[in-house]
Amino acid sequence: MSNAPVSDVVTQDLRIAVRSLVRRPFFTGVVLLTFALGVGANTAIFSVANAILIEPLPYSHPDQLVQVFETYPPNGDLGGVAPANLNDWQAQSTTFAQLAGYRWTNLTAKWGASADQLVALRATPNFFTALGVRPLAGRFFASGDGSKAWAQTIVVSEAFALSHFATASGALGRTVTLGEDTYTIVGVMPEWFQFPAGYSGTDVWIPLSFSPAELSKRGVHDLNVIGRLKPNATREGAEAEMRTIAARLQRIYPSVQQGRSVHLTSLRDQVIGPLRPTLIALLGAAALLLVITCTNIAGLFLAREASRSQEMAIRSALGAARGRLARQVVVEGFLLALAGAILALLLALEAASFLRSLGVSILPRADAIALNGKVFAFLFVVSLLTGIAFSVVPALMASRADLQAKLKLGSPGSSTSVGQQWSRRVLASFQIAVALILLSGAGLLLRTLVRFHEEDLGFQPGPLIDVHVALAKDKYGTSEYSGFCLPALERVMAVPGVEAAGWISKLPILEWGTNSTFLIAGRPPAAAGDAPLAEQRVVSAGYFRAMGIPIVQGRNFASQDRRNAPLSVVVNETFAKKYFPGQSPIGRQLLLSGVTLTIIGEAGDVRQAGLDRNPLPEVDFSLSQLEGLGFEPSMHLVVRSAVPPDQLAGALRAAIASTDPNQAIVRIQTLDDVVRHSVADRRLYFCLLGAFAFVAVILATAGIFGVTTHFVAQRVREIGIRMALGATPESVARMVLAQGLWIASVGVAIGLTGAVLLTSFLKSMLYGTAPTDPATLSAVVAIVVASALAASYLPARRAARLAPMNAVKSE
Repeated sequence: MSNAPVSDVVTQDLRIAVRSLVRRPFFTGVVLLTFALGVGANTAIFSVANAILIEPLPYSHPDQLVQVFETYPPNGDLGGVAPANLNDWQAQSTTFAQLAGYRWTNLTAKWGASADQLVALRATPNFFTALGVRPLAGRFFASGDGSKAWAQTIVVSEAFALSHFATASGALGRTVTLGEDTYTIVGVMPEWFQFPAGYSGTDVWIPLSFSPAELSKRGVHDLNVIGRLKPNATREGAEAEMRTIAARLQRIYPSVQQGRSVHLTSLRDQVIGPLRPTLIALLGAAALLLVITCTNIAGLFLAREASRSQEMAIRSALGAARGRLARQVVVEGFLLALAGAILALLLALEAASFLRSLGVSILPRADAIALNGKVFAFLFVVSLLTGIAFSVVPALMASRADLQAKLKLGSPGSSTSVGQQWSRRVLASFQIAVALILLSGAGLLLRTLVRFHEEDLGFQPGPLIDVHVALAKDKYGTSEYSGFCLPALERVMAVPGVEAAGWISKLPILEWGTNSTFLIAGRPPAAAGDAPLAEQRVVSAGYFRAMGIPIVQGRNFASQDRRNAPLSVVVNETFAKKYFPGQSPIGRQLLLSGVTLTIIGEAGDVRQAGLDRNPLPEVDFSLSQLEGLGFEPSMHLVVRSAVPPDQLAGALRAAIASTDPNQAIVRIQTLDDVVRHSVADRRLYFCLLGAFAFVAVILATAGIFGVTTHFVAQRVREIGIRMALGATPESVARMVLAQGLWIASVGVAIGLTGAVLLTSFLKSMLYGTAPTDPATLSAVVAIVVASALAASYLPARRAARLAPMNAVKSE
């Protein structure tokens, strides 16, 4: 036994390992590239999961924060809160430390002769206190400032302060004109503050108060509410208390509260809950890619150990201990793992940056995607375990080598043990199984995207442009929206190249409308909790033509549907089928908040808030009759034109400015962009899973190629004898191809079971496709089998071309 110092032994092992790896540049390069792909992809995906699923929300004691919803009868759907109900909750609840309400809106900021559109959040005075955050500079608004002074104070974002006032402190005390009102800046929020967490873009926060009229009515449920539980309160206990309060309000206000209750969900679940199954599926996919990486590298190590088996045998015969031989393989594996980890780190840095930029508009908290301490620890642990995984099995094989068999020079057919041969086959089958699992997930998402593409939108997408404006509510009150929209529409229609144009309050695909109950004239009131519900939108007369939405029966809005005329509405097909089955709705009357509405037309259904959601009953009001209906001032002008959008945008802006030079535009986009954005998350997940699947198929194909090549090399003499005894080249090729198909068949059998498990996590992301869709799974199996045949083709052709006498002589 050697008495050399441990340091000398380690140094010698490292020197031998480096020399061995340098002598085999192809082997070393392939292992490093494979390692970097597998570990780098896992690290990048973990950085996404860490930012979204693991890191806590950036608020004080985020586990105490909840989102509060009112439930809508009859199905208990979640919705907004009536301001009067929030007022009662604040007064009666004992489990909440804070309950705060907020609404989003867009406001026009005036800067001399120019105007900008800002994203604003109107929030009750305790909003920031409920979140437990502090301003970067200044303070928050407080009701103690006095009603008028308090109402005219705002808090701005750090980005807003720096862009307009150079410094955060320099913004304090400055005034900003938003709409028709002037506000004083009292606080600046730091750049990291976003609400909800991860959704950036809010420019200003404005105090929200409720008028006596809002607190006396409970028919409009348009408020978002967050709550902070008291330290000793639980979400279950708070929900039970809130349901008790809701039941009390039902008894007091049965006409508007009947059937309504309250539901609480943690703020964290509200922000990232829907993404959790998909991110877990992506983590699983990345882990499977890591597994296939390990098996592929282990296969490469086994092949290399087979090729250097006589070298190991000679070293063993010269006195090298079996443990020393095994240690040498492990040292080489760890050197490769160390170098691969460095490459993986570089790859992960680029991938995380790419995913951060790609996910900002799709994923919550995407801006937090980065390689922090947790991610570095993950990279270290994964690299260590991967190095162990792909080097230990070959090391054990090296330490158990049959010395006599290895020293039989001239017998390459015996240079690989049966155990090594089966190990390589099992690894190749496992790679096929993993590739099939990943391909199944990518295939299902691709099928979903295809279904979305084939889905009937309800309108003709074509050359449509959306001009989104947010009208100043104080300047264009509820009864004055048409005072801006109709003149602007006339000017837009006069722009050369514009074929049709029309206004709508809530753009299809992009957002839900206002949801309210109503009564049908001539019918008895519905049972408690069963009052009919409908989406409400405001449109101008040209809207349906611009969108290409057909009027199924009745008529469109016309000049006679003007202010002071009887209120007319157009309903959609879903509304007609649900509330007037087998009848025509034309001429029927509805009662909404004491106002009588006459149905004059039935329009085709349009997807209202996403391609994966069926249309809801909808009632469309005429913009010309808007007075008294109380809609929010966010409006979309839809323009149909063959002129390219980038060429038409300037003319549209000029038309809006000629109507009101102080009216800013939120954005101009095409309807195709809106549709694409609605499925952007699926497209992102498909790209990630598709990339994983592509790499997995390449690695699995390489694995089968290696096994079948080795199979042929080990049976040169056998093949020569077979051919000498009359075997045809075709039968020899079939024998080799059968080897590849056998490996693929085992992998398919294992992979189909795993595919069902993985794709079940993607269920929430699928549309019109089951996780076990036969067509998708059949296509995936066909791809895997075809890859196996392709990988076996070259070795099979080489075997078929062997000359019998040369094959026998080679032995």
